[in-house]
Amino acid sequence: MSDEKTFNRWFVVAGALIIQLCLGSIYAYGAFAKPLKADLGTTDLTNQLPFAFGLFFFAIVMVLAGRWQDKVGPKKVALAGGIVLGIGLMLSSLAGSIEVLYITYGAIGGAGIGLAYVCPIAALVKWFPDKKGLISGVAVAGFGAGALIFAFVATTVMTADLDSDMTDFLKDTVDDVSPKDAPFLVDEEKADLNDLEAYILILDYEKDFKEEPLEFSGFPVTLEDLKANTTLTDAKDIDSKDLDLLVNQDPVNLSKEDQEQRKEAFDDARKSILTKGKNHIYDDFDWSRAFLVLGVIFLIGVAAGSQLLVNPPEGWLPDGWTPPVQKSSTGEVVKAEYGWEEMLKTPTFWLIWTMFLLAATSGLMTIGNIGKFAADDKSIGVAEIAGIIGVLSLANGAGRVAWGATSDKIGRTKTLFVMYIIQGLTMFMLFYMGDSVSTLALGAALVGFCFGGNFAMFPSATADYFGTKNVGQNYGFVFTAYGVAGIMGAVIAGKMVEATGSYQTTFTIMGVLSIVAAFLSLITKAPHEKMDIGGILKSTKSE
Repeated sequence: MSDEKTFNRWFVVAGALIIQLCLGSIYAYGAFAKPLKADLGTTDLTNQLPFAFGLFFFAIVMVLAGRWQDKVGPKKVALAGGIVLGIGLMLSSLAGSIEVLYITYGAIGGAGIGLAYVCPIAALVKWFPDKKGLISGVAVAGFGAGALIFAFVATTVMTADLDSDMTDFLKDTVDDVSPKDAPFLVDEEKADLNDLEAYILILDYEKDFKEEPLEFSGFPVTLEDLKANTTLTDAKDIDSKDLDLLVNQDPVNLSKEDQEQRKEAFDDARKSILTKGKNHIYDDFDWSRAFLVLGVIFLIGVAAGSQLLVNPPEGWLPDGWTPPVQKSSTGEVVKAEYGWEEMLKTPTFWLIWTMFLLAATSGLMTIGNIGKFAADDKSIGVAEIAGIIGVLSLANGAGRVAWGATSDKIGRTKTLFVMYIIQGLTMFMLFYMGDSVSTLALGAALVGFCFGGNFAMFPSATADYFGTKNVGQNYGFVFTAYGVAGIMGAVIAGKMVEATGSYQTTFTIMGVLSIVAAFLSLITKAPHEKMDIGGILKSTKSE
C-alpha cells in the first residue's frame, strides 16, 4: 500500500464516504427532539443544547485530531473517533435526563465526530491535489446524506412498537382529525385536556358523535356523557368573551366579527388538542433503543471505513499533473507549506475564519428556523414541512459537490462570492417565499445548496493557501468557526425571533451576514498577497 499501484486512491474515497455517512448522524438529532421533549419534559432551549454542544465539541476536538492524524496518519485517528462516537450514543441510550445527554451525545459523541471527520478530508486532498474542491465536496456530501438516512433509521427504530393508527395520527393536521382519533385526543390521563378543550371537541364533532359513540379505554362514550362530565370550570388561556362566543351562543346569531373571533378561538383550541395528542404519542417513542442501535452502527461503520484511509507516499503526484508554484509579483517562489502557528499569524486565515463563521451562522439559523416559520407564520402542514426539509437536505448534499467542482474551475474566492450572494438574496426574500409551499421549498433548496458548499470550499481553500502537508490540523483551526456558529445558530436563533417578534427580521439579518461574507471573499488572498484599506490588491514578497 505504498503507492497507487498497490492502493488505488478511489478506495480512499469509498472509506471516506462510509465514515462521513455515519458522522452525518449529528444532524439527525432533529428526529429525537420531540420524543425527548415529551419524555423528559425539556424546554425548547434545553432540548437543543445536546445538539449545540455536539457541534461545539466536534469543532474543538477536530483541532487536536488534525494534529494527531498529521503525525500518525488518518486510519488510527478515524478508528478512535468511531469508537468514541459509538460509545457516546450507546451511553445516550441510558440517559435519564437531558443534562446527561449534554455529556453523552454532546461532549462524547461530538468529540468522536471531531476525531474522525478531518481524517478522510485530509487524506483525500493529498490523494487528489488535482481535484481538491470536487473531492472535498464528494466526501462531505456523504456527511449531509447521513443525516437524511439516519434520521429515517432512528424514527423507524423508535416507532417499531407503535401501531399504524398512532403513526398515522402523527401525520394529521387539524383539518384531518376525526372522531376515530378521540383516544389520542381526549384521554385526560394522557393528553391532560381541560374542560374547554373537551367541549371544543363536542362542538366540532357533534353530528359524528351522535352517529358513532367515542371510545375511551375500550368503553363507548356518548355525546351526553361528555356534556355531563364537562363543567367548563377549569377553562384556561381564554377570556370570558371567547368562552361566551364558543359555548353559550348560537353562531347563527353572531355578528361577522364575532363569528371570526369564535372561529379563531375554536381553531386555537383544536390545535392545542392536536398538539397534546401528538405529545403523548411521542412519549411512547423508544428513543433509548434508537440511540443504542445507532451507536452500534456507527462504531462498526466508522471502524470499517477507517481501514481504507491511508496517505499517499511522500512526493506522490497523479500521473500527468504538475502542482502550480506560488510566486510573488517579482517571480520568486513563496512559501507553500504552513504550520498552524504560522497560519494563525496570516490575515488570510482570519478572513477565511470570519467568512466561515458568518456564512455558517446565517445558514444554521435559517435552516433551524424554517420548519417553525412554515408552521407558525405560514400555517403550512406537517407533511409539506417534511417535504420542504427533505428538499433542503438533498440540496445541501448536492451543493457540496457542485460548488466544490465549480471552485476547481473558476477559483475558490470567486465561487465563494457567487455562493454567498445567492444565499444572501434568498434570505432577503425567504419570508415572502413562505406564502406558498412551492416557493418556500425553492428558497429552502437555495439556502441548503449554498450552505452545503461551505464544507467543500473551506477544506480545499485551506489546502490551497496553506499547503496539504499539515492540512488536517490547519483545517481543524479553520473549522472552529463552525463550532462557534453551531452554538450561535442553535441558541441565538430562537431568542432573536422572540426578541424581534418576526421571522422577517431574523431572515433579513441572516441575509446581511451572507452579504458581508461575500465581501470578505473578494478581499481574501493567498498569504503572500496583501490588501490595502482601499481594496487595492498588492503582491508582496513573503518574509
